[in-house]
Amino acid sequence: MPNYLIGLQRIGVNLLHNGVMSMRYIVVFVNTICLTLLLCSNTAAAKSSEPLNYHTAAGKVIDSIEKKHLNGGNEKFKKGRFEFAWQEYASILHFIPNHPKALEQIGLLSLQMEKPQQAKRYFERAISLFDDPSSHNLYARFLLDNKQYELAQTHLERAIALGDQETEGFYQLALHYWLEHDYSQAQQYLSLALAHKN
Repeated sequence: MPNYLIGLQRIGVNLLHNGVMSMRYIVVFVNTICLTLLLCSNTAAAKSSEPLNYHTAAGKVIDSIEKKHLNGGNEKFKKGRFEFAWQEYASILHFIPNHPKALEQIGLLSLQMEKPQQAKRYFERAISLFDDPSSHNLYARFLLDNKQYELAQTHLERAIALGDQETEGFYQLALHYWLEHDYSQAQQYLSLALAHKN
């Protein structure tokens, strides 16, 4: 661990022992500063203010962020502490807008909280910054869960145009149209799923 991170941990422990901050706030304080310093020291990023692309960012940065925020967010999600989980996922997406797991989790969380509009902006930001297949695919799944089938189709098609081989979304669209008794549409999406699977 770099010396500056060890120093920050010591400062946090001293603040805690001196009663300046509670344990919950000290953990957030130290994690935020460590994450910020780690991101600033990342030579892959041209500027610290620019968002990182998940697919090209340094592995150590991704690992550090996931260890601190993704795991914490997942634990809070499981315990029903949705607002705190949201903060963890939003922290990841602030620095790495197209982080696949964070996008997926914030989408699921928004549905659990019955606030899907809040998650849409994260998907749209990821796609506007980094037009990558996984972001389109995750957004399409989110849209399918929200019964926005036409928009989901658009993003599935864009993901495939960008080289994605994921076909689950087309299967879901086929199932939707089958249940709606629109068999020609169901057949069309099943054929697309099978065509892209091979």
